[in-house]
Amino acid sequence: MSSELIPFLPVNKESEAYKIILSPCNAANKSLIKKLKLFLEDNEILNGRIILTNTSVSVPVLLKTGLGDQDLLAFTVYLKGMLNMEEASSINLVSHQPENTASKGTLKNLLVQYLRDKNQDIKMFLPFIPNRYIIYPPMVLFNSNTFDNDVWNGIAGESFFKWILSLFNSCSHLAILNPIIKTDDMRRPFGFLPLYGDFGPELHEEGFDNPTEDDFKKEFWCHVIQNGIYQTWAPRRTMFSRGNIKEKSRILEFRDVQGTDVVDLYAGIGYFTLSYLAKGANRVYCWEINPWSIQGLIKSCKANNHPYCLIREGEPIPADLNEIKVVIFHESNEFACTRMKQVVKMDSTFKLNLSHVNLGLLPSSKQGWQTALDLINLFNTTTMIHVHENIHIENLQEQIELIRLNLSSSNEVEFSFVHKIKTFAPDIWHVCIDYRICNY
Repeated sequence: MSSELIPFLPVNKESEAYKIILSPCNAANKSLIKKLKLFLEDNEILNGRIILTNTSVSVPVLLKTGLGDQDLLAFTVYLKGMLNMEEASSINLVSHQPENTASKGTLKNLLVQYLRDKNQDIKMFLPFIPNRYIIYPPMVLFNSNTFDNDVWNGIAGESFFKWILSLFNSCSHLAILNPIIKTDDMRRPFGFLPLYGDFGPELHEEGFDNPTEDDFKKEFWCHVIQNGIYQTWAPRRTMFSRGNIKEKSRILEFRDVQGTDVVDLYAGIGYFTLSYLAKGANRVYCWEINPWSIQGLIKSCKANNHPYCLIREGEPIPADLNEIKVVIFHESNEFACTRMKQVVKMDSTFKLNLSHVNLGLLPSSKQGWQTALDLINLFNTTTMIHVHENIHIENLQEQIELIRLNLSSSNEVEFSFVHKIKTFAPDIWHVCIDYRICNY
């Protein structure tokens, strides 16, 4: 047994249940699954039957109680090394525990029984009982028109919410998320409604736009681990899109990222930046205007051990970036080419080995298309750009060609792939369209 494994093993038969999730590229690798199964059996931590589907493999395991997020992240890193996984980041570790009591199939039944015990009219409450929820430790997030509906007035108080929290292991906060305001460029969660727990000081406009270090410290932060990558954010200040995991997983399948540079023109909290880094990118250059998103990205860089530097608008670029994996510009991406020219001026031998440009802004990333082209032209590279758009399904093929024509003014542009990520409304899809831009 490796000494590196010992900190994760159960002690005195006290253990917690987890699932190892392998994503598509590894799900088809039978030798890798067999190696993992033998390893877990040898160390007596396999906890049941391995479940295979067309897109993933779920492996139940028992680990030491009380492991924190950093411990779990370290365990996935250990597994990746042990398995010699080329697609190293397409592995995830999730807890079995949170849904043991309030599983998605039983929460409704538990709430109905609670109301019955309180002699309430069940039929009046049924339309407003949540059928689903999401756990972002240490928070449980419900959909709108559930506990925020007036029908719960007089019921949904402190004792009620404490009872709900008792159904979820290791959670301390409850909240409701309403849809994002479409006209807000920074996609801030103004519809976020805390139900229970200390989410931080009273909100004020200055705190959104110009937060202090004290604001960051006092704010409530939640997190998630997806594909073995730790991400954190302040839910009152920035959005988190669970549906983006499909695109994150796709990035981890790219074969041309290792050792190259990537530009993320709308970095947010690092949705895609962190996946490129996990895939082995040499460096990711990020642009973001929301200070709370940037703070989330910084926290996640620290948690995932990616050295970073933060450069605010008007600040010079550090002279030495050799050890830096993430360069974060807190400014509009319209300055991206100017910044890259500054880097070249500092070091005449510098050449951006640009493999991917990510344009992850919705409902349309059109305002960043020309910036992406200018960057590619600046360094005469062949680069894949990823254009995120909300498009009606009936117009998809037409829009793919129109975008290609828009990008073709001074470059050879080839459509490569379209990924349907999630629906926003009936027949409206969030898609990512890949184009290969050739410039020699």
